[in-house]
Amino acid sequence: MGLKVKEIRKKEKAQKEKKKKLHTEYEGLDIYRIVESTNNGNRSTQVEFHVLKQYQKPSNYAPEAYWYNTKTRAISKSALNEDEALIVHGPYKRYVDGSLIEEGNYYIGTKDGRWESYDANYMLLDKTKWQKGFPMESIISYYDSAHIKIKEVVPIQYGKRKGDYLKYYETGQLMAKGQYDNDIAIGLWTEYYALKRQRKKVTRYARYWYDDEIDGVLISEWDEKGKLIYERPKEKTTEDTEN
Repeated sequence: MGLKVKEIRKKEKAQKEKKKKLHTEYEGLDIYRIVESTNNGNRSTQVEFHVLKQYQKPSNYAPEAYWYNTKTRAISKSALNEDEALIVHGPYKRYVDGSLIEEGNYYIGTKDGRWESYDANYMLLDKTKWQKGFPMESIISYYDSAHIKIKEVVPIQYGKRKGDYLKYYETGQLMAKGQYDNDIAIGLWTEYYALKRQRKKVTRYARYWYDDEIDGVLISEWDEKGKLIYERPKEKTTEDTEN
């Protein structure tokens, strides 16, 4: 009887240690929890998240890097300021008026795993899956067999190209970026030279995937020294023609 009691207590202790560890460690890295609350009129918002105890820079390949700004007391994805930044890492939850609205996980400043958003009645509104900043289904090619130097990222969601397309030089410098939606290139696509992220070309595609215009139109082009060598003339509007 005494042996069984010892086994039960041993299991309970192990479970408590495991639960405690989940709140102080995520993916092998030490973290701590932060809670921020704001009120806007009758609406209250509370955000619970975790940050790294020791600073670690997010991957240069990640299209977006999230961090907690200690001055504004909010999570930001603007240009990283190492002096003010705490890198988000681990579980994240956002509540509005006490109702869970959004939850997911970060991995060294990038979205990771399953992210979900809900309405006030906890009905699922949206669900996405991420792999360290990239959509889970993305097709990623590499320059090396160790899968460290990324060559190209083709974003795939629900079997179609959707999201940020990225291509890199072997040095890690960005070569090209743009966006897909429903398998169609949309918006502005930018190409860069290998050094100093100097722009090379900007090509414009349709604003939305369902627009009639599909083929890209070259808007601007620069030489390696940054000199503008081509700029597409602005299209005349109906008002210009009448005048």
